[in-house]
Amino acid sequence: LSKNQLNTDKSTRLPPEFLTLRVACDAPTSFALIMQDNRSDSATVTSDIYYGLGTDSRRNKIGLYSLNIDPADTSADGFARLYRTDSTTGGAAWSTASANPIPIGKTSYLGFTDSPGSNAGPVLIQNLSTTLTVGAVIAPTNHLDLSSAIDLDGAGTIEIIYL
Repeated sequence: LSKNQLNTDKSTRLPPEFLTLRVACDAPTSFALIMQDNRSDSATVTSDIYYGLGTDSRRNKIGLYSLNIDPADTSADGFARLYRTDSTTGGAAWSTASANPIPIGKTSYLGFTDSPGSNAGPVLIQNLSTTLTVGAVIAPTNHLDLSSAIDLDGAGTIEIIYL
């Protein structure tokens, strides 16, 4: 990117990028996903769903990104359709399963079920494939040191929690 493509006084949203996530288990099992930010404390907004892009040469925060999953772009085993369900209680209780996209959080478990409206939690899955949509936002350039090139240095680890 050229600095001329970025906003001076407001954040710049970059076009989405797409990644494929595949989970392959030895046998059907119940699991959930969470995200660990490997650039902790570098996101320009503090939130459970935003992760840092690192810092520039003067330790200014470059921006943030999120990873979103759309259940419509998710398949597993022989299920005709999957829905997402999440838990903010470490798996003790689950949200009502929905077809709505959701970001992967740092503390909220994200699982999948084949039953819309269910709050029973994730179903047993052996092989899952989904598309992750990466949404990145760059800080206003008047908050960055642009005297040299800046590398977008976001890094995270998607963790599988077996339930």
